[in-house]
Amino acid sequence: MNIPIWTILINLFPWKKAYSFDPIPEGLEEKLHIRSLEVDVKCGGNGFLTLLTMDKMVFPRLAAYAEVGWTSKTRKDYPVFVPT
Repeated sequence: MNIPIWTILINLFPWKKAYSFDPIPEGLEEKLHIRSLEVDVKCGGNGFLTLLTMDKMVFPRLAAYAEVGWTSKTRKDYPVFVPT
């Protein structure tokens, strides 16, 4: 049985995991939170990159990480973020 690698990976790393990422390390003093200025994310194809894998794996997770970077925790709403 030949299963595309993206179908396996998409189940190992769902959107919700990307969306719930917190760039502030646990235990970091509150006064240092303001120094966390950016979110750096690596999303690549590593040899299995096609338009289909971009649509199914990379683009949705990039959007989720962008949301992590520009939306405060108190305003994030996963059900609103996920397309219907």
